Amino acid sequence: MERGRLIPDRPWKAFARRVVPQAWQPWIKRVRWWGLHHRCPVCGSRVRRYLPEGYPFPVLAELDVVGGEHWPARACPICQANTRSRLLWWYLQSEERILERPLRVLHLAPELCVARRLSAARNVQYCAGDREPRRYRFAASLCQLDVGALPYVDARFDLLIANHVLEHVDDDWRVLAEFRRVLRPGGRAVLQVPIARRLAQTREDPALRTPEEREDAYGQWDHVRLYGLDYPQRLEKAGFTLRVIESHAAQGGEFLARWLVNPREQLFVATRPH
Repeated sequence: MERGRLIPDRPWKAFARRVVPQAWQPWIKRVRWWGLHHRCPVCGSRVRRYLPEGYPFPVLAELDVVGGEHWPARACPICQANTRSRLLWWYLQSEERILERPLRVLHLAPELCVARRLSAARNVQYCAGDREPRRYRFAASLCQLDVGALPYVDARFDLLIANHVLEHVDDDWRVLAEFRRVLRPGGRAVLQVPIARRLAQTREDPALRTPEEREDAYGQWDHVRLYGLDYPQRLEKAGFTLRVIESHAAQGGEFLARWLVNPREQLFVATRPH
């Protein structure tokens, strides 16, 4: 993968995806990767090793970007759960109790591991969408949508999940306004982004257009900004009340070793006021 950009699948992988029924693929992966070294806390699979996550671009280390780090062995080969999606799932089940009560959920740019759990939950009215649904082979019912003009009535959802989405959109203020609009009063949005701990103010420059320029400035070719320590204030300025979740860091060594979440990462939960 050159400079962090996606490259096409190898021919044998593309062929296998065409000829192997979708329902069989998770089971084939489980056999291929079976082992006793790890048990994924999201999908429950036992695997012999985890896969690399993230890109080792210099700007990520220089600016101490939490949520954008490169890890040599953090991603589950079965459900693709990585550091940030495991943190998301831990929060959803332990804090939101998402499997215990009726909820209307909108999930944008859905993570495979979380989408599978929520779409199978009988208590959840689950909607998932992205501007490029063809990238999500696992989600046949994914809607194509523009996050800056969501096709839903006001106050439609109890919970909105947009995990590492805002750094990809040109007008994040417009998108935040849409998120607020489609949430019911008291509804919550989980809005994780990479945070540069050494930037007081968010870095964004519309003049940076090439993939190389954006990788050097933001740490990924398709990012249009790098959020700084002012990110909580930006969410509040957009009309949300904010809760910053850090309780996972105090769960102890056994929890951190099993879940492999980043104890330095904060989880931002924005609520539409009543």
